[in-house]
Amino acid sequence: MHEDLVAGGARVVGISPQSAASHRAFREKYDLPFPLLVDDEKRVARAYKALLPLGVGFRRISYLVNKDQVIADAIESNLGIDKHL
Repeated sequence: MHEDLVAGGARVVGISPQSAASHRAFREKYDLPFPLLVDDEKRVARAYKALLPLGVGFRRISYLVNKDQVIADAIESNLGIDKHL
């Protein structure tokens, strides 16, 4: 999926509240070809409705945001990263 998105002109990033060190380890473990950004204040998670009730966890959601900055598609899968790649 990543290759197809990039070939179509998309930029791919991952965002979560974990630390930069955690992101590096996750990126290495899964050999991710895109950057992971730190959302330590959970602003992005709130804006994209990715916080679980009471803010005690996060939904794993991939959004496709078009050039007009409108969400064109979304995939939610909390059990693994396969559907997000």
